Amino acid sequence: MGQGVGYSRALLWGAVLGLVAVAAVVLAALVGVGTGGYAGTGVPDSVLVVAVTEDAGGANVGGVLFVLDSAGEAEPIDPLTPITIPGTSYDTLQDAYPFGGGGAVARSYVGADGEVPAWLVLPQETWMGLVDQMGGVEVEVARDADVYLGEKLISIERGEQRLQGTELAAWWASAQYAGGEAAARSVRFAVAEAVAEAVTREPDGVVDAVEREAADTPLSPDDVAVFLGK
Repeated sequence: MGQGVGYSRALLWGAVLGLVAVAAVVLAALVGVGTGGYAGTGVPDSVLVVAVTEDAGGANVGGVLFVLDSAGEAEPIDPLTPITIPGTSYDTLQDAYPFGGGGAVARSYVGADGEVPAWLVLPQETWMGLVDQMGGVEVEVARDADVYLGEKLISIERGEQRLQGTELAAWWASAQYAGGEAAARSVRFAVAEAVAEAVTREPDGVVDAVEREAADTPLSPDDVAVFLGK
């Protein structure tokens, strides 16, 4: 009898785990794990750049987003753009990142029927390093901000500033305290433009990051180099 109960229990747990696995596969397909359905070849005309940041809970999200074209022009994207991630309560574009990386963000950006663009994921340490390599970026800060980045308190003063990588990440984190959604959006877009400047001015650093797997993309390092005009 004991063996029969154990066998039945094993079958039950096997069925439950099987359902969980199927659900995970379905969710992955819907949000775009891996290449996210990118089917392009060669050098693309534009790339969706996903610069990873940490949200208030310390989770990695796609908080800095922009489309970069081959001429070096960047179009910032609001990371709080509403989307649907099936089976979850998450509902903004930046939230797609934990569910499948750049592929998930790219698929969510264009929708179920859109053509998935090439994408480039820059982890926070990577894009902060690119900003530091170029000696920081010049930005216009609308209001003072004191922000903890990890355990370090970073103070950013109002006015024209040259921010290093950690300071830029802290400024992004301060957006929620900027004084309204319009002000917050302005901060997020300014950070996106600053990271885009670092990407276009430090192509060697970007290619090196791809080669070292300190950045993620379905493109080859050679294609990334050509796209960035190397």
